[in-house]
Amino acid sequence: MSLKKSKPQRRHIKLTSFKVEKVQQYLDDLGWEYDRMTSSGQETLDKLYKEFGMMTNEEADWLISKVSNI
Repeated sequence: MSLKKSKPQRRHIKLTSFKVEKVQQYLDDLGWEYDRMTSSGQETLDKLYKEFGMMTNEEADWLISKVSNI
C-alpha cells in the first residue's frame, strides 16, 4: 500500500490595503537579514520586493551611493 502525498491546497485571500501594508512590513523586516540569506533567498526576496513595489537591496545600495557622493 502506497500513500501518495497530496499537494497542499492553496487558499486564495483577498489582499486588502491593510494586508498589503502588513506584508510590506514583514518584507522590510526580512531585508535586515538579506546578507545572511542564501542567494536563492535573496533572489526570492528581491522578486517579492518588486511585486509589492518596494526597492530591492541593490536599488537601495545604488541610491545610497548616489546620495553619499553629493
